[in-house]
Amino acid sequence: MISAAMLIARTRTPAMLLNELFTPARVHIPKAPALGLLLEHPLFGNYNASLEKTNVQLRGDSGAERDALDFSVHKEKMETFKEEFIYKEIRSREAEISV
Repeated sequence: MISAAMLIARTRTPAMLLNELFTPARVHIPKAPALGLLLEHPLFGNYNASLEKTNVQLRGDSGAERDALDFSVHKEKMETFKEEFIYKEIRSREAEISV
């Protein structure tokens, strides 16, 4: 989907291409460069809502429950990791390409 959005934004590809992606038709789209792509903020709202229903069943059956997914408790560690490893690598590679 990122590649399709880039193709439409950077070329004269018609925006109607997005509609074709939801049909059985095969659409050739060049791959987006991986450099700089990063899942910035994982969201699990739908999963957690579904999990709550499962937990209701588990409470009745075995008393075991599963924890909801919440990455906000790891925010500081994630930010440190991104800066030290991911962003540093992106800047390094972009500097190599620019030369």
